[in-house]
Amino acid sequence: MTKRHYLKKASAVGNSKSMSYTMNQIVKIYNFPTVISSAKKVIGVLSFGGGLFGTLNSSGVLTNGDVQQFWSSLGISQSNFPQVIVVPINGATNNPVVGANENGTTENTIDVETIGAVYPSSNLTIILYIAPPTSTFYDLVNYVLTKAVVVNGLSYSPSVISISWGCPEVQNGTVDCIQTNGLFAKAVSNGITICAASGDNGSSDGISGVNADFPSSSPNVVACGGTTLVCPSGVYDSNTKETVWSGSGGGFSILFQKPSYQSNLKKSAYRSTPDIAFNADPNTGVLYLINGQQGIIGGTSIVAPLMSAYIALTNPVGFINTKIYSSPVPSPFYDITTGNNGAYSASVGYDNCTGWGSFNGILFAIQTPVQTPTPSPVQTPTPVPSPAPLVKNITLPLNYSYKIASINFTVNNSNVTFVNGFITGVSIGTSILKSSSMIINVNVIPDPLGWIN
Repeated sequence: MTKRHYLKKASAVGNSKSMSYTMNQIVKIYNFPTVISSAKKVIGVLSFGGGLFGTLNSSGVLTNGDVQQFWSSLGISQSNFPQVIVVPINGATNNPVVGANENGTTENTIDVETIGAVYPSSNLTIILYIAPPTSTFYDLVNYVLTKAVVVNGLSYSPSVISISWGCPEVQNGTVDCIQTNGLFAKAVSNGITICAASGDNGSSDGISGVNADFPSSSPNVVACGGTTLVCPSGVYDSNTKETVWSGSGGGFSILFQKPSYQSNLKKSAYRSTPDIAFNADPNTGVLYLINGQQGIIGGTSIVAPLMSAYIALTNPVGFINTKIYSSPVPSPFYDITTGNNGAYSASVGYDNCTGWGSFNGILFAIQTPVQTPTPSPVQTPTPVPSPAPLVKNITLPLNYSYKIASINFTVNNSNVTFVNGFITGVSIGTSILKSSSMIINVNVIPDPLGWIN
């Protein structure tokens, strides 16, 4: 397997074309929402080696490590640190090594640090599964999907999985690709989303010819590509320049047919990658903490855990790729139209460098239906309680209208209006809409990108 990261020490980035960001800045630039749910979430991170620096107790819970120090440096309070569990399988061990004998530790660390920075909550558990480098994807994915992790009597299974490892389909082998894709399909049917890095060697994927990288080439995976991001103001505005990172993997699968959500893409009958992209160029990389040392890191390794945390945070209904390709209006995507990854060039709309591009996280979230918990069935025959109203939280830019339902809601103040099934933000603030079956908490924010004139 190939690790998906490029490392540049902070001291090595000094030319006028280079810049870096903290993860807090990345979250702000892409306008990701803050944590609004008290629900327990589990994200799995898959690895083929290395470990995490820190102290592991007998249950594999990590404390006093790089990841906790990193989150603290971002201003996250200890009470909001996610729980981190390390689960070695098939004879692997937690073996953190960096430097000349780097074995995947940097990869593991940036994945976990990214997820906790995007989703800083004690209600989140991050499980790092470490398999030996001789393992197959099928071995590792099958374990994650079939073996619950038990800590202190509590059982944990991920609803989102992040994969920053991969290799060209032709090198991984047809059998493992097809068998593992079957596991991914089963995961999607069970409400589990997998995000995978699209590769860091452009359209060749590090070998001759053009090649799609597996597992991002699976039609049951969110394929995560990379961009070069220059954002001087720290807010995505007219001075922001986002182009293709030349290392971003992308292309066409030779194994998997075009999925239905890509039916409008006309270039090939096979699965196209990537689906989306965010900043990944090491020259515009992100500052991380590895073995107590700061370093600027790039690669699509950043994008897979970033997207995984976003999905866990926003909790969309169904497989998110169907939403990515649904062409919402106004579009939440920042279309990347400049640059290439070798064989493929950016274009208006979808391309095999950055997919649909990066996106405004809040705009995408409010256009994507959110899962609501299913009430547990009542076990006693009588009395049967009335079902509690469903609660929905949405963030709405000022003057933006959001269609919710044509039922009778009452509104507690004038920050929003509700007419013919559309909620419209009238003034900045919070409002509550109530009906007998639903409560909607609406947070009206300034229009972040001037969509509404």
